Amino acid sequence: MSGHRPALSESSTSSSVSISSLGSTAELLNETKPSSKWPRRPMPLKRARLGFALRTSIDLLLYVATAPFITLGVFAAVRNGKPADEKEWDRLQLAMKMAVTTFPIIFAAIMGRLTKNLATWRLERGISLGHLEQLLGSSSVFGTFSTQVLMGSFNMLAVGLFVLWALSPLGGQSSLHIIRTVPSLTTASKDVSTFNTEIPSPFDAVRRPLSFIGPQLNGLYVTSLMAPPNVKHSPVDIWGNLKVPLMSHLASDHTSNGTCWYNFDADVEDIPYSSLIGIPVGGLQPNGNTTFTMESSYFDVNCYSLSLSSYVPTAASFAAPLGADISTTKSKDVPRLLQIPNNTFYGKANKESSFTVGIDSYIDWNAGPMATLRDEGMSSVVRNVTGNKKTFYGRRQTFLFESKLPPVYPGVQNPATVAYCNIGRVYVESAVSCISNPLSARRSQCSVAAVRNSQVPHQPADITPFLFPSILGSDGGGKLLTHGEILNDTDTPLLVQDVGMKLFSLDRNIFSQRLTQVINTHYMASLFPSAMVGGLDTQLPIYTVSQYTSAPINRTTTATVISLEHNLYATNVAWLIVFLATSTVMLMAATISSTLPYFTTIPDVLGYASSLTRDSVYFPHAANTGSVLDGLTRSRKLKEKKVRLGDVRCHERVGLLAFSEADAAARGGEDEALSVKLDV
Repeated sequence: MSGHRPALSESSTSSSVSISSLGSTAELLNETKPSSKWPRRPMPLKRARLGFALRTSIDLLLYVATAPFITLGVFAAVRNGKPADEKEWDRLQLAMKMAVTTFPIIFAAIMGRLTKNLATWRLERGISLGHLEQLLGSSSVFGTFSTQVLMGSFNMLAVGLFVLWALSPLGGQSSLHIIRTVPSLTTASKDVSTFNTEIPSPFDAVRRPLSFIGPQLNGLYVTSLMAPPNVKHSPVDIWGNLKVPLMSHLASDHTSNGTCWYNFDADVEDIPYSSLIGIPVGGLQPNGNTTFTMESSYFDVNCYSLSLSSYVPTAASFAAPLGADISTTKSKDVPRLLQIPNNTFYGKANKESSFTVGIDSYIDWNAGPMATLRDEGMSSVVRNVTGNKKTFYGRRQTFLFESKLPPVYPGVQNPATVAYCNIGRVYVESAVSCISNPLSARRSQCSVAAVRNSQVPHQPADITPFLFPSILGSDGGGKLLTHGEILNDTDTPLLVQDVGMKLFSLDRNIFSQRLTQVINTHYMASLFPSAMVGGLDTQLPIYTVSQYTSAPINRTTTATVISLEHNLYATNVAWLIVFLATSTVMLMAATISSTLPYFTTIPDVLGYASSLTRDSVYFPHAANTGSVLDGLTRSRKLKEKKVRLGDVRCHERVGLLAFSEADAAARGGEDEALSVKLDV
């Protein structure tokens, strides 16, 4: 065919293209140049000392890098159950955090070296090209995956490589869980004291006039009512005293367990408390968590009627019913409960407020011999019972509450919010949990976690100080609801007007709870103000104590104190096995990788770009005398050479892509003719 040029033979091609490399070959073999390093003649097959030493050093370095992981795992196993030293634990935590980061890095370096050294070792003994590519392409996690997918090689070697690389994240993460510290606790018993809520109040004692504590009582009462909302909803009052929840609320919203306890979470639930002033506790352990049970009581007000009605007048005094011979009542006789005649309620009007309270019955008493009854709570003549449903007189007193309203309600003369309520005393047993913070100087944080009806004998529920007319007839009793604004808004009473509050529109249960809180708060403030503010750990003057009561103000109960003796190391066996297993595999891989070069004679040529020059006719000097050079040595000797994968037959009709020196090949697309030729 006209213009056709026959293709050159291999020998002629080799001769023609090698001419362009003669200059390079001569340059490498020029002995006059100080940088001449290329072998001048064929060499025996032996390891290059420098390259072998460098690779061996790297393998040994990786081998040594596995030691800290094995040491960490062994240390975790040995320290199991031993006391933990704070500084040692800090160093151990730092080591585990470093291990989770460095383990994948060291693992990848070792496995990358292993696959390459293994491929070289197998290449000397004969290996399929597919297996060779699988090993060389598995120097990383993603490389392992992509190589098997692209080659379509899903064989046992691929499975082994996948399993091997899966150990990397598993080993790293396991290092964080191999060991931890657990507290070693000691349990001890300790007596703690709680305030005795059954001591007589100055309201119902003749020899302790209320004027003696009036300023202190009012100060405590007002401070409690004006406390922030978070304090009112807290399990402790503003002085850290324990608040007792309302049993009636828990009984309606919770289910008791087999031992009649009502459990609740004060941090999550909004628990209504019986009083805004809590019960002081003394003798708590400064270190450790303390649990105990305490006995206490409070007044429960249950209003069965709440309505808009005409104001009910109360009498500041009353005459004894016909037939009541109060002069013959003796201190050892059981007083009688007498109904006030003419449906009258006994109470003293409060000139400072629109609120009034009253009682419809009283016990017959004599000021002289019956004073002892009030002091002892009638326990000397009334037999104790268990439970909170038993009464002595068969019925409870009717407690009257009323709040005057402006005359703007048609058809209602002298309008007022009128509530008729039953009042009784509830005796409860509270389970208390106190948590201490050794790092803080603050006292233990206590709260009631469960309550139940008291299991110890006590007075019947209807035996209350309100049986004695003096409690509502005294100045303090008359001022009981001076700050009744809290009945309308518990959280922000100062924002409520005193006059004209429509308390009758409140839910009866809500109103009963708030009225219960107000009465108990006022009563608790009267018992022992010094103890309420200072707590039971404060040394109180003997004279002050004697002025309040002759009864003991404290109750002693045995508490269980769980304190931290020291921390112990606790090894997680499962995670430790995983960590040691993966670390051992990494150690074995490093051992094999560093050993294989000693059993490999051929040069290390895999993975080096310079290996493309070994048998290429376009690098004649490389093929003739440098065939025993490994890839690293060859790259170092030829590192200044400029190479190209290009068309070494750029002037022929059919080109040939080959790896050659840059000036021996044309870059694809350099001219239009070459482009057309390559397309063909």
